[in-house]
Amino acid sequence: MSTLERSKAYDAKLHPHQLGDRTDERINSPTPHQAPQRERVSLSTRPRQRSSRGNSPDGQRPNSWGNAGKAAKAATWRERIRPDVNMGVPTLLMLLEPDVVWQHAAAYHGHARHTHGRAAEAAACQGIFFDGHDQMAKLSHGVYEGSYWQLLGDLEEIEAMLSRMTQAPSLLEEPELQLPPELDLPKWEQFKPELVPLPEAPAAPAAPTLPPFVEPDLPDTVQLAPPELLAVPPLPPAWKEVVAPVFVPPPAPQQERLQLPELMLPPAPVLKEPAKPPPANPAKHGHDWSGKRPFTVPAPSYVAPQLPPAPEEVLPESQQQALEQLREAWQQVQAAPIEAAGTPHVWLDFKAPFADPPPVFVPKKPEPGPEPQLVLPTDLQEAPLYQPPVPQPMPDFVEPPMVLPKWAAPCEPLPVGFLRGTAPVLIMDVSGTMHPARRGQFLRVKKCVCQLLEPEGELATAGTAFDVLAFSGACWSFSAAWAGKQALLASAMQEHLTEAQSWVQNWPEAVGNTRLLTALITAQQYTFTGSSGADGSSIDCYYLFSDGLADDAAACLEWVRQQEEAGQPLRPVHTVGFFPRNGCPSGERFLSQLAAATGGTFQIYNADLPIPAAAANIVRNATAAAAAGAGGASSSQNAAGAAGGGEAASAAAVGGTRVWDDELGAFVAVDLAKEDAATRDERLWAEQQMTALRLANKRTGRVQTLAAMLNDVRQQHQQQRVLPAMAAHQARLQQLRAAHAAACAAVTRANEMAVRQAMRSHSAAVQQVKSDNDRKVAAAHQAHEDAVWQQQVQQLESAARQVYEQALSRAGEENAKLAQLHEQEVQEKLAGERQHAQMVAEHAAAQAAALRQHEVALAAAKVAHAAAAAAAELHWRQQQEQQEAEHQQQLQEAQQQHAQLVQQVKEQNRLAREAHKQAAEAHRAAAVENRRRLALAEEQQAAAAAQLAADNAAALQQARQDYKMLCQHMQEAHEQHLEAVQQQWLAAKAAAQQRSDEATAAARARYAAAVEAGMQQHEAQCDTLREQHAAQLARVRTRNQEILPQVQVAQLAATELGRVKIFAAHLRRCAAKLQLGVNFLADTPNLDRVVEMSALTDGLKAAFAEVQEPRDYPWPALLQRQQRQQWDSKQPVAALMLDSEAGADGAQQQLG
Repeated sequence: MSTLERSKAYDAKLHPHQLGDRTDERINSPTPHQAPQRERVSLSTRPRQRSSRGNSPDGQRPNSWGNAGKAAKAATWRERIRPDVNMGVPTLLMLLEPDVVWQHAAAYHGHARHTHGRAAEAAACQGIFFDGHDQMAKLSHGVYEGSYWQLLGDLEEIEAMLSRMTQAPSLLEEPELQLPPELDLPKWEQFKPELVPLPEAPAAPAAPTLPPFVEPDLPDTVQLAPPELLAVPPLPPAWKEVVAPVFVPPPAPQQERLQLPELMLPPAPVLKEPAKPPPANPAKHGHDWSGKRPFTVPAPSYVAPQLPPAPEEVLPESQQQALEQLREAWQQVQAAPIEAAGTPHVWLDFKAPFADPPPVFVPKKPEPGPEPQLVLPTDLQEAPLYQPPVPQPMPDFVEPPMVLPKWAAPCEPLPVGFLRGTAPVLIMDVSGTMHPARRGQFLRVKKCVCQLLEPEGELATAGTAFDVLAFSGACWSFSAAWAGKQALLASAMQEHLTEAQSWVQNWPEAVGNTRLLTALITAQQYTFTGSSGADGSSIDCYYLFSDGLADDAAACLEWVRQQEEAGQPLRPVHTVGFFPRNGCPSGERFLSQLAAATGGTFQIYNADLPIPAAAANIVRNATAAAAAGAGGASSSQNAAGAAGGGEAASAAAVGGTRVWDDELGAFVAVDLAKEDAATRDERLWAEQQMTALRLANKRTGRVQTLAAMLNDVRQQHQQQRVLPAMAAHQARLQQLRAAHAAACAAVTRANEMAVRQAMRSHSAAVQQVKSDNDRKVAAAHQAHEDAVWQQQVQQLESAARQVYEQALSRAGEENAKLAQLHEQEVQEKLAGERQHAQMVAEHAAAQAAALRQHEVALAAAKVAHAAAAAAAELHWRQQQEQQEAEHQQQLQEAQQQHAQLVQQVKEQNRLAREAHKQAAEAHRAAAVENRRRLALAEEQQAAAAAQLAADNAAALQQARQDYKMLCQHMQEAHEQHLEAVQQQWLAAKAAAQQRSDEATAAARARYAAAVEAGMQQHEAQCDTLREQHAAQLARVRTRNQEILPQVQVAQLAATELGRVKIFAAHLRRCAAKLQLGVNFLADTPNLDRVVEMSALTDGLKAAFAEVQEPRDYPWPALLQRQQRQQWDSKQPVAALMLDSEAGADGAQQQLG
């Protein structure tokens, strides 16, 4: 009993009631724990009348639909183990499935994607589920509702069960048929007789020279007299109709405007003007009439005294002259005199009451005091001595070494090296042995074939035509699926390669038996059915991508031998092996034998996986034997023909990147990680040139071996890389020598310049010392003048300050006087405004009385004007009616006169129209007669020309007939001479051929007798060895057939044991986490808690690493349902079957 089982048993015996109480308390408590909360959500969304996990009877658990009352007892994973399901091997998903509830939290809402169910799941379960299928095979969610102690205990049991099932006996290897070496038959050259030479055909005599044909001189035209034509009268001008005059009515009478009498209004009353307001004069003693802003005398400004000019800077003698020149130029530019600049001004207000400007007080100039004494500096310098510079040495010239690009051979292209042919057929193994669940390399096979079918891959570079076959229990052709018939497709068309690549990439999975013979027979049809590419190319090789575990391996080798004996040998089959990490000796041995039997090559595809040493030795030995028997691969325009099939296959078996070695004449492995950048660049250049050369050979149809193409690329490397590098080195060397000469000249010039610079530096240093001394003396004079000026400035400023304070006191007294005057004038203005308001009120009352009298007079005038206007309007209307009656009488008279004038114009137009018609008829009759006479003359001319042509044709035909008779007579004489010479030659040739045939027939009889005797002896030895091999092979196959179910069960158990171990290790780590769940004991994980979905999903992802989507996990219930649907449908499969037993064998292996 394991530790986990003992702990469960001890805990159950010690606390039988406490565990149940704690479980109910944990489920019903509001503890925010993820697993119990998930269980409550799944139960709460179901109808209340249905039973849940809490009240279900003992020994029962609710089914996926939550109906525990009607559901039968659910089967455990042990009860689900049956011999017809996975050969009795339990699986990890079989263990989990009984405790999984599908359609979680949405089972009774109509569908699995209901909004309310998803919201409840996201809020309580954090969106973690199993993605699978429910009982209706629809996508749905599922959750696991078991505890850790239950799941870990079941994992220990299934792990122990799978460990016992992995033990099985090993399969025996089938012995190989070892036939004696081929008999050394006698050569035909030993019996071949000496034939009588045939006489050469006589040279044909020269044909006779025929005379040239000369045509007779014949007339080509006929001359006839022109016809006599009538005079045609001129065509009269076009007749123009006279237009009738337009009716002009008499003018309408002009209506006079209605003149109404003018309204005479009484004049408006004359009103007196109101009293004028007092004038708004500005205040005399203030800014406004508010009384708060009287004028003030501006405070006097401080006027700085006019200081004496500052002493000018005393400069050294070297700078004094330059300063004088600058000063003269500045004086010429200035527009104003220099004396007016800087004069101080005082701002004055000339408005009243300040018409007179205030006086400006200028202080008196004080008397100067004693001046300071001048002190000269004592630290004057002496001039320095001249020191000549040290000359620079001449540079040395070092010639650089010449580095030329080295030749780097190009690497073999991916994925299977150089293509051994121009029109290959790619045969892909898609049987059940290639499935990833059985350690098959199906994904690598698709990757390899798709890489070979790239639009810029090896097939597009070297091939002209191709096709792809996929086989398992049957065989499928890409060309038959895409183009409707089985035939080669042009590899130059990118559409063919892209569609084939998509066809291979979308192949669903690897299932079924491995019937390789079906694929080989289908591939052989390309050779004998006339299948060819768009450019007429025919099949020349096959590429087989398989693991070598064919069900009919021996039959394939026997069929290949029979085809060769029948004179229909199979094209070379280049096999590419795809094996697991630990290798597959039987598959490698079969693929190498098949390649050797057809003259092909064998290699192991190892893009990512290393090949063990033992497997590499087996492949190397098998390939060496195959190369000795087959003699190497056939050469083609883009194949490694000179390399040989055996050597290339052996090198490919050990893996790694390979390049061509000229000394060994073979491909050798190379480590690209150790090459430097220069070598990498040369290798990439060589690969580009190699690809370009192969494409050019493909376009032009040129056939070259790989060694010849590499030699051409090497010569191009010499011409395009090495020679330009040498020329560049020579040019660089010349540049360096010119640069060295220039450097020497530069050093010489630098030395000369250093001497001149030293001399200039010495002169500058002497001048600098002199300048420093002058500057120090000038600074002393400047300091003395500044001290004197400062003393004068201080005296002037003191006097100006006293004058400013006195003016400020007088301005304050004047401001007080102005404020008192402004207050008096404001009071006088307010009294005048009150008197003006009283006069305005009296004027408004008088104006209102005058306006009332004017309105009464205005109303009486308007009544009188209305009566006069009505009488004037009545008189105007009577005059208008009389004028309208007179105008109507004048209009009727004018219309009668216009009608008579129109009738006269119509009569004139009729007479002119008749005269124009008669003149036109005469012109037309003359023209018709002339056309008739011209037509008659043309007919006579045509008849004469036809007669002349007939006469000329008859004469020419007679001349040609005479020339033909002459040529025929000369040709008949020449043919009679040729026939006589040919008869003589045929007679001599028949006699010589008869003597040669008699000697050859006698030699063939002797050669056939010798060959027959040797063949009978060799066939007797082979029959004996075949009988012994058949008996031994029957014993091995009988033994393997007996233990095959055990081996298959052990393989399935080993695969599932690996998944269970990965899953169990992950679950144990998750169960040991202390922060999840509620712990019953301190620092002890609670294994009674429901397993977290995050732990389950992460564990399944690690166990099923090859499955891309979680919904694709092989749940047992889903697999059984799909299997029943496949058996019920019985749909036919379009495939190329070898025999009727292939489908039954494939179905049996699929069940296994």
